Amino acid sequence: MIVSAVRTPFGRLGGGLAGHNGLRSLASALRTPELPPRPRSTAQVVEQLREGIGYVRHTPSVLLAILVIGLVSTFGMNFSVVIPALAKEVLGLQAEGYGFLMAASGVGSLLAAGWLAVSGGLPRTGRLVGGAIALGIAEVLLAVSNLFPVAILLMVVVGFGGITMAATANTMIQLNVPDTLRGRAMSVYTTVFAGSTPIGGLLFGWLASAAGVAIAVAAGGLGAFLVGIGALLWVRSQRGFDPVPAPVAVRTQGRASTPCPPALVESGGVVEAMARPGAGPR
Repeated sequence: MIVSAVRTPFGRLGGGLAGHNGLRSLASALRTPELPPRPRSTAQVVEQLREGIGYVRHTPSVLLAILVIGLVSTFGMNFSVVIPALAKEVLGLQAEGYGFLMAASGVGSLLAAGWLAVSGGLPRTGRLVGGAIALGIAEVLLAVSNLFPVAILLMVVVGFGGITMAATANTMIQLNVPDTLRGRAMSVYTTVFAGSTPIGGLLFGWLASAAGVAIAVAAGGLGAFLVGIGALLWVRSQRGFDPVPAPVAVRTQGRASTPCPPALVESGGVVEAMARPGAGPR
């Protein structure tokens, strides 16, 4: 800058170089990091999913989130299967009443999203477990209720508990998985979340046909409640388990490389390469 102020030929040259370097720095900051190539075959997809499962298996907080979301989705989130039958056979409603019930669950979901956004902070295991327990209790009460206003209120609780649980699980996984493995871990989460609900729908649709809609709804709610209680007891029994885990970026700040479970590193391949410093994000 001093040389440029003198207005010599060298000063003008120095000012031009400084401006050029500044533009290069800005372009580098705005450039999207290069991502690893996408898998091009079914074998590569299966291999990456296996690596994600391996990491999830060795990370208690991530394993807890995926197990809770998978089991509760199987038991208690089969709304498209059981709620229409419940509205017609138990509450004596038509399509309009069913629409109000589903809208009430949407209101609960919106309230949960707003509460999570306002409360802020790191994802807490208590929110994950509490959402599952609230959803289960509400569904059990919904199965024994034949009053439409009460059913509306209970569906609000169902929506609130379901979104609280799902959003907390998603955030826990996103924050507790290194960049190099986040895509693989999220693929496990998505597979479990999207794949467990149809299985539960088939199971509880059969139960509703065999034993009645109310029993199917109550059984699903009881299953979700027991999953929440089991997760709570497991967390309390684990020594050193952090109910408010810090993001992995904070835990690894200042380290030379992203931590990776030994079992994955020993398996070699892509995961071993990603454990080295400078590995690109996924």
